Amino acid sequence: MRISADKIASVTRNLRLDRSLTLSPDIRTEHGAVVAGRIVGDKSGYNQLEDVHGRMNVLHGDDVLVGALGHRNALHGYEGVLPASVEPGQILHVLNLGGVIGECVSHNPEVGTPFEFEVLGQVLVYPEFQSREGRPANIRMGALQRNGRKPDCRVIYVAGTCMNSGKTAAACTLVRRLCQAGFRVGGAKLTGVSLMRDTLSMRDYGAEVTYDFTDAGIVCTGPDSAAQVAHTLFAELSGREQG
Repeated sequence: MRISADKIASVTRNLRLDRSLTLSPDIRTEHGAVVAGRIVGDKSGYNQLEDVHGRMNVLHGDDVLVGALGHRNALHGYEGVLPASVEPGQILHVLNLGGVIGECVSHNPEVGTPFEFEVLGQVLVYPEFQSREGRPANIRMGALQRNGRKPDCRVIYVAGTCMNSGKTAAACTLVRRLCQAGFRVGGAKLTGVSLMRDTLSMRDYGAEVTYDFTDAGIVCTGPDSAAQVAHTLFAELSGREQG
């Protein structure tokens, strides 16, 4: 099946997808699987999507959206899980502004119910030149890999008890002050659900380079992934420091 995507979410940025895509009806139900679907209905609030450039776009009913399967745990947003199985025609939900797709199990009344997402299929990619055999896309493709380097960059951690507690604001202030003091500064977001907004903010405040867990192929972090992601990102930042 061939489609033309109206919106491509930032969670898929590792793949550098074109709007013209081929879909498979056979969907691998796993975190990071890249899927296309049709938005059902319109919303007046919490109705935006972050694209691969970090720009916010308004979603409309019947838009064909490309996102990635995953889960989310958000006190002020949506609580969602990875479904047990996914097939074309199934109704899932857009769980965050970065295009994470899953099954919503609860929501904060302040943001309303999430967009419904009618599944069309899994996106296929063709990594081999002129190959006609597509591979089921996952955001792990093109992601940063463990490079064997021991992380040796100096790190200041910022932690908070929940979303909207001021973590990004504090991190941006630190970045700015360190840059003003003459330090070369990089930024990293180690935990959460996929969204470029926070790392882009650190760039705006002077960070030379920024990464987050999605750059390492993770949609939403958890106890099984957080430590490995931190090691990968710090090793990458250490390499930039010496470059």
